[in-house]
Amino acid sequence: VIALRQWGDKWNPAPDEAPLDLRDRATGRPIHTVEVQDADGKALSIRDVFVPEESLPVRKKNSA
Repeated sequence: VIALRQWGDKWNPAPDEAPLDLRDRATGRPIHTVEVQDADGKALSIRDVFVPEESLPVRKKNSA
């Protein structure tokens, strides 16, 4: 949910509202932007990821 909120603030900001200021309840410090990482911790963008064909759902042809 936090990632979706951060994405919306970045790509579809409300013109008359500041982005929501999310903070750690225990420390009061701002939270970092959610980031997708590979298994080694390297940050990935949408251009770096894909869905392998074998993991896609099989579509059945219409028998009509």
